[in-house]
Amino acid sequence: MNTIFLIVGCSGSGKTTVVKQLEQKYGLKSIPSYTTRPKRHDNETGHIFVTDEEFDNLTGFIGYTEFAGNRYGAVLDQVETNDLYIIDPKGVEFFHNIYKGHKKIRIIYLHTPAETAFNRMKSRAIADGWSEIKAGIEADKRTRNDETEFENFTRQLTDKDLIVINDKDTSLNEMVDYIYQYIISCEGE
Repeated sequence: MNTIFLIVGCSGSGKTTVVKQLEQKYGLKSIPSYTTRPKRHDNETGHIFVTDEEFDNLTGFIGYTEFAGNRYGAVLDQVETNDLYIIDPKGVEFFHNIYKGHKKIRIIYLHTPAETAFNRMKSRAIADGWSEIKAGIEADKRTRNDETEFENFTRQLTDKDLIVINDKDTSLNEMVDYIYQYIISCEGE
């Protein structure tokens, strides 16, 4: 593809689920970010889990951010061989300032109401074996963090190429098909 699609959304917005569906249904490839964060569960995908020392040895970052004391990033070679990149608002700014490759950059923003995102995060944590209280506290912490992290990003609607509402009533299949149609239309430009 001639374009890298940056997938942005708060915690619990469905970024990972949408990207997995785009990969499975349409054969798109996503960048697995390097991260120093520990795995949430043994079979977790979407990241390359590394130690702090391994992360320090990476070069050529085109995406970098920190969250909850953990570092996340991607390198230039990954952009050239992938189509999608899950990234946060700080990462988008970093990417725009650093990336000098040949691909066009498009931002797809998954907007999710805070209550829906909170419930998704809490349910996911409970499914991973957390107590309901611990899951609620962690979901609340992430929701509050995202309010701050996304405050300016959500106000600047002109910075996004596609905004998709992903609330509790949204059909995953319809949303994935809609995003894919947008991706195909961009490739035809």
